[in-house]
Amino acid sequence: MGIGNHELYFLKYLSRKISFKSVATIGRQLLVTQPGEIKKIVNTNQNYEGYCEVLLKEQFNATSVDSYDFDDYEGANYVFDFNKDLKDNKTYDLVLDFGSMEHIFNIPQVVKNISKLTKINGYIAHANPANNFCGHGLYQFSPEFYYSLYSEKNGFSDTEIFLAEYPDHKKDINYWYKAESLSDGKRKEFLSYYGVGSLVLTKKKMNKDILDVIQSDYEVIYKNKDNQIKLKKENPSKIKKFLKRFYVLRKIASLIGQFKYNLKKKRNTKLRYLKNNKNFKKIDL
Repeated sequence: MGIGNHELYFLKYLSRKISFKSVATIGRQLLVTQPGEIKKIVNTNQNYEGYCEVLLKEQFNATSVDSYDFDDYEGANYVFDFNKDLKDNKTYDLVLDFGSMEHIFNIPQVVKNISKLTKINGYIAHANPANNFCGHGLYQFSPEFYYSLYSEKNGFSDTEIFLAEYPDHKKDINYWYKAESLSDGKRKEFLSYYGVGSLVLTKKKMNKDILDVIQSDYEVIYKNKDNQIKLKKENPSKIKKFLKRFYVLRKIASLIGQFKYNLKKKRNTKLRYLKNNKNFKKIDL
């Protein structure tokens, strides 16, 4: 639960798109970036250390900042276990989850509680681990998770997802990778050399008691399964039919197919790394 360089850049990005006004943080957010670096990123002469409330008010025009946590050891305004159903709560214009959700077991309940805290036409922002952070928390989250969760059918809109690299040897990273939408029904997989976090923004348009979350590629398959079955029946492979009659030819075809598959797999592995991945567009900060 903390605000580092990427999170500061993300706050700057949010401030260009939305008005902060009333803010809730999931976990009290500690400023983990050094004061000198904060000055540089935020473009201020003011020193900021400790927790985020003063920074959010003075530099991002938040009118109020409340924090919610499992325990009061860091001085949170509200002590609550997000594994449980949140009731009779206040609502906010912006809810920030910067490094908290991955530490809570009951993810479906967490996202419901975060949504409950958010006003209609308010915003939710996440910064959570996506890859190569195994052991940091209970979970890591793919772009698929956020796109499938924060969909229009679940009452959300304008969802944006960025991936940020966290190499240990380099602290000042001035780029992100923007994830493409899932409208084509294809998986947006990636590999990474470094730790990667997701930076997510979405707008809440309506209240939904039940969230309908299905992985997007399966959802496309389920919707089109009748057509796919029909195509398979109408277009049986003539080559496969022919090869079934000749064992040696079938064996040769199998070896060629395996060779081509291995070449393609090796090539695709390289293309799945973020630097070469067509599903993620590199943008400068």
